[in-house]
Amino acid sequence: MPGAMFMIKYIIIRTLWLFVVLFIVGTVVFYASQMTMMALFGQRAPFFEMFARTRTLYSNYLGGILSEWDWGATGNPGFEVPVWQTIRETAPYTLRLNLVAMVVSIVLALFFGITTAWKKNTVYDYVVNTFCLILSSIPAFIWIFGLMVFFGFRLRWLPPLFPLYSGAEWHVIVLGYVIPTLALIGMPLAVLTQLIRGELSEQLDADFLLLAKVKGLRKDQIVRKHLLRNSILPALEKVPVLFASVMFNSFLLELIYGVPGVGRWFFRNIYEPMMDTGYFLIDVNVMVAVSLFYAVLALAMILVVDVLYVIIDPRIALGDNKGM
Repeated sequence: MPGAMFMIKYIIIRTLWLFVVLFIVGTVVFYASQMTMMALFGQRAPFFEMFARTRTLYSNYLGGILSEWDWGATGNPGFEVPVWQTIRETAPYTLRLNLVAMVVSIVLALFFGITTAWKKNTVYDYVVNTFCLILSSIPAFIWIFGLMVFFGFRLRWLPPLFPLYSGAEWHVIVLGYVIPTLALIGMPLAVLTQLIRGELSEQLDADFLLLAKVKGLRKDQIVRKHLLRNSILPALEKVPVLFASVMFNSFLLELIYGVPGVGRWFFRNIYEPMMDTGYFLIDVNVMVAVSLFYAVLALAMILVVDVLYVIIDPRIALGDNKGM
């Protein structure tokens, strides 16, 4: 029970800090976006005058959120769409894409990390390591173009673009996530595989394994009972950083592949096409909402990883683990 109470207390404290961080992020993004827009679109004034104007706008904006949950609107005059409504419509696509890519990366990394460590210095080990090197060397937006051309346009096994047309069957929509997911898993899969392989390889040479073998434990029992937990912990520490890289890459891949997520909506709202050219806009409402959305994802992943640390190894002190 003391451990459970400690966990509950820790989660509550971290959640409160999450709101503090989100408030700081939202405030900084609003002031930076609003003052930049003033400077770019002819409202130039002394810094402190622009700061005072922005402070008034921010007070009204924050008051609207707290009183009516009004996050503002976006779009051309007469065609405005509430920002919160759009976030609710686009967020599920981004969440599914990012979470599925991260889960697939972790599962595959566990498999390849364990098997390559067990078959160290074999042909299988060299092939997987070479494949991981290739995955980590090529950016996700390059991968997705190749996957779209090969599996989408040439072989026609998968949708070449995300199926947005009305009446698309559920299995077609599921297949629409395959190409962007494959493009996203490259970096986290390669990094986690190498980390797990390295940690597990060191432990396989430890002296205590001889005792485990003498006791008659099978190979899978030795890995599961003695090695896997200690091998996962160093890799788990990298998950928040790798998840941030997945989010950044999905930001671009949504635009390339046509996934109707938050990233695609963001780009479509800051860039306005005009004839053969175009110009960039700074929609403050969109900037703040998108920044907070991705900040929530990142902070939630950090919280989940910290909790998993204690579940995997209760001896770890959460307060000293992340320095947060």
